[in-house]
Amino acid sequence: MTFDPEIWLIVRKPFNPADWLPAAKRKKQSRPVESGKSKTGIGHDIEVIVRRIEAYQLDLTCNYSDWLTLGFALADEFGETGRDWFHRISRFHPDYDPEKCDKQFDHCRANRRYGITIKTFFYLAQSAGINIKV
Repeated sequence: MTFDPEIWLIVRKPFNPADWLPAAKRKKQSRPVESGKSKTGIGHDIEVIVRRIEAYQLDLTCNYSDWLTLGFALADEFGETGRDWFHRISRFHPDYDPEKCDKQFDHCRANRRYGITIKTFFYLAQSAGINIKV
């Protein structure tokens, strides 16, 4: 082995443990996932399911939480357009009152709930025995 006297003249970089750690992975900015159907297509599906509910005269709003959830689901997806469907679904409850129904839907539109989407409507309809395949 030979001795290299110039090795001591090399300027060395100070030790930094962060240089040895793997770089943090950056989160990709996600784009909104487009569903296969347009709002018009989903509206068509909702209309078909609401007609099935009307044909069987099923009360999907038997308890307040389901009624509230249906209102949030329709308001989230369709805004004011969902009001008619909300009335058509709500009218099979024995205590149906159009004014209370309007007031509830106004509340649902003003206070959107994250996590309650139109998928919740499909779930509740299917749970009540409605065929949700269109």
